[in-house]
Amino acid sequence: MGELADLLKDLYRKLGWKIGQPVNHQKNKSYLRAELRKFKDIFSKRIYEDMITRIRTANDLLKTLAEQADRRAVIQEMRITKRQFLLQRRVRRDRHAVHFMLKHPEPSRTEREITTSSNFRFRMIFAYTDTEGDTGGKKDLGLEIETESDTPPSMYAVKACPPHCVTGQTAIHKGISLAVQGGASTLLGTPSDNSVPTILDFCLSLSTNRVSGERNRILGSFSDKKHRHNMYYIRNLAAGLEMKSLTELIKDSTDFFKASASGHFLTQKQRLRLAVNLACSVLQFHGSWLKTHWRAKDNMFNTPTDIENPFVEWNIGKGDHLLGSHGGKGKGRASSPLIQSEILLPLGLVLVQLSLCQKLDTLRSEEDRDRTESCTDLKTAARYIDLVAQQSGIEYKRVVKTCSFCLAMMSLTWTTKKFRIICFA
Repeated sequence: MGELADLLKDLYRKLGWKIGQPVNHQKNKSYLRAELRKFKDIFSKRIYEDMITRIRTANDLLKTLAEQADRRAVIQEMRITKRQFLLQRRVRRDRHAVHFMLKHPEPSRTEREITTSSNFRFRMIFAYTDTEGDTGGKKDLGLEIETESDTPPSMYAVKACPPHCVTGQTAIHKGISLAVQGGASTLLGTPSDNSVPTILDFCLSLSTNRVSGERNRILGSFSDKKHRHNMYYIRNLAAGLEMKSLTELIKDSTDFFKASASGHFLTQKQRLRLAVNLACSVLQFHGSWLKTHWRAKDNMFNTPTDIENPFVEWNIGKGDHLLGSHGGKGKGRASSPLIQSEILLPLGLVLVQLSLCQKLDTLRSEEDRDRTESCTDLKTAARYIDLVAQQSGIEYKRVVKTCSFCLAMMSLTWTTKKFRIICFA
């Protein structure tokens, strides 16, 4: 650019113009004819050919540099998108491996191959029902633990899980439930193979660890023949678990006085954080902990202490069914041409409810009625999309539209490159 500027200044001087002095175009015709002859002489004499060529070359080079800068910006954006995708895939594989091992002690070859060594910690709550002394009453208690996929011996530092990682959850047979939640890890060395007992019976391990103990104490490990998952004690929830669904919290939050009395009120800041958490959880837990047709009622909270950490319940002993929902297409769950993405639609519907702090069934009108529950909810959400923009902003509205109405998402899976670009753009 400097070379081009110097060449233009040189040409300016050869024309007899003074640099920095404005050219007066309102002169007589003889002056204009003289100036025109200057240009004619310049372009007709070979002495100026070199200068004109150099100006053209410098201009082409400047154009090339500008195009390269634009191209580099696009490539850099794609690299950032891919880096975010790889991070989510790494967390996703770890979550799926733990989920599969809790369901199947002997994984198949295909499932063993998708597990991976990870530096992320995976927090869970094993819930159980305890009988209270002579009264015979029952009380729901919980044991909070973390699992960590084993790392090579040379790695001793465990990286922290992103703060927006959300929870999956599950329930083990005979009254034992398991809440799964992403959480930050601590610096911790990997125990040697000989020092870690193998967990063969989760119920037995829980019954022997009901009392409080040292935080991050190793409880044992379970393996899928390719990777080992260490289990660490975090805390004993002796005070019990007070479960509340996201639907119930939203309902309570619409009535300020009722919410103030119960102490369970979702502020706007908390609702925005939950929106981010749930968006990340779809990528990390879909297909394992999080089933296809999940709804706001499937997101549970151990209120009031863990109001920003949602989880979902499972019953591993009874198969793949999510408590309160179904992984397959049950009654009222049939597919429809209105639904562009089975993966992202539930997220879009929940985002609308979090933005407006209203349940969809309270916003529903007679014209929204459809043969499927999903289409009915989708029509209701579509009528309030502009109000969502007013409440939460244009970018929030864009995310909701991508999840619920984007034609480009049709027939795409989360591993598809186009799906990745749309989600992380």
